[in-house]
Amino acid sequence: MVANRGDIPTPVTGVCRLHINQRIRHAGQGITLSFVSTPTKVDTSASGGDVRLEVLRDVTAYSVDASSSGGDTRVKIKTDSKSRHRVKLRSSGGGVTADYTSAE
Repeated sequence: MVANRGDIPTPVTGVCRLHINQRIRHAGQGITLSFVSTPTKVDTSASGGDVRLEVLRDVTAYSVDASSSGGDTRVKIKTDSKSRHRVKLRSSGGGVTADYTSAE
């Protein structure tokens, strides 16, 4: 899924439900990814806004590579550098956050 500016296009419902493996690049605004199942691989970057990843609260640990050149980097999910669940988050114009979903 790639968008050059504005909102990332989503299905008719306006909600993008993400599963398993996702690679997203976005320029122009921030990105919020909220997973409804445990992802195996996430590779996301934004220029011009924040990147926020939300995963379900369970026993899964993630190998997280997160960085920002324009804001804070906050990783609030369980991490394990050897996990097969890999997350790469980048932002060049805002912060980066990896957290658990608030609604379960």
